[in-house]
Amino acid sequence: MDSNARLTTRVLGAWPEVSRLADKWDDMLAASRADSVYLSWAWISTWQEAFGRFTRPLFVVAEDESGRLLGAAPLYHTSMRLAGLAPYRALRVCGDYRSGAEYPDWPARAERDEEIVRALAAALVKAGGWDCLWMPRVSGWSGARDRLVAGCRAAGLRVHERKKPFSAFELPASFDAYLASLSGNARSMVKRRRKKSVESGAAFEALTLAADRGPYVEALFALNDQRWTETGLAGSFRRKPAEAQFFRLFSEAALSRGWLRMYAARAQGAFVAIQAGYVYGRVYHQFQEGFDPQAEAGLGNALRAYAIEQLIAEGAREYDFLGGFTEHKRRWLAQERVGHDLFIGRRSAKNALLFTRPIWPSGRYIRERHPLEAYEARLKNSDPSLAGGRRGQ
Repeated sequence: MDSNARLTTRVLGAWPEVSRLADKWDDMLAASRADSVYLSWAWISTWQEAFGRFTRPLFVVAEDESGRLLGAAPLYHTSMRLAGLAPYRALRVCGDYRSGAEYPDWPARAERDEEIVRALAAALVKAGGWDCLWMPRVSGWSGARDRLVAGCRAAGLRVHERKKPFSAFELPASFDAYLASLSGNARSMVKRRRKKSVESGAAFEALTLAADRGPYVEALFALNDQRWTETGLAGSFRRKPAEAQFFRLFSEAALSRGWLRMYAARAQGAFVAIQAGYVYGRVYHQFQEGFDPQAEAGLGNALRAYAIEQLIAEGAREYDFLGGFTEHKRRWLAQERVGHDLFIGRRSAKNALLFTRPIWPSGRYIRERHPLEAYEARLKNSDPSLAGGRRGQ
């Protein structure tokens, strides 16, 4: 255990130890600049419930003299291979895989977060047992990138980074104000799509009852697959059945906490379009969507307009499209903002192979062997229709 006059750090290497943070975690998270649904205790504990038996945690925590939790690096072990040969012991942020998570971070109480992150990085170096740390899709606008890069470099770690696009837009006080801020073409499109959808018999609704969650979730999976099947690809949940398993679990926890939002269009009683996301801290994070390609053209846009109207009515202040910035998102008033992939490594002769030039864990030179890969392969083998990136392959 490392300590100084102001804080103490320790390393937790087993899930039962990590579970004892439950009563302290969300208070610390709420006091940080990293507060996010993707770092909430509900998210972490659900991911542990779903996949903990396949993963091994490495949480570095910082506490004050009274035992109050000041911050944490919530990590777990994975592995990578360079050129298919040289093995690397790697780390990732807990809950980031097969969950739809974005914005990984090391949450720390805001009044001391730079100091705490430096202490966490120093303790992580001393803990050993790892070679590199992969943190894709870190927020650049919340200060996360700056804190992490500065803290890791202060601890003597190597850091590679590359920019990644994200997009979001602010929600005004009324839906009329939102419509007025759209371009003339976009405003006409929204009004036209909504009118045609209603004329075709579609009705819009939002999930409110816990008893309806299951049918909404299964409709999301089915419609997402139908959407991508039209292009010759399998849907997201078909390709990643472990993510479907996580969402089945987390959607229940999120609904009970008032975070889950699911909006749907029905025609003749059947779901024909659906959108899912989370409202956390008055920000809507859009997770996934799907629609029946045989339904009225533009139904997905009409449903998004309905979702925006509902979000404004409840007082949400931002619509977060998460990763990517496209013309479609720009038409809804999304603004581009910059995130970062961070690849962090210890200073060692072995890591010189990785950090003398930009090499990323994207599969070309170095490939991750994630501990969930074998489990997901078994899920696919149990249902042949899940195999392959293209439907039927």
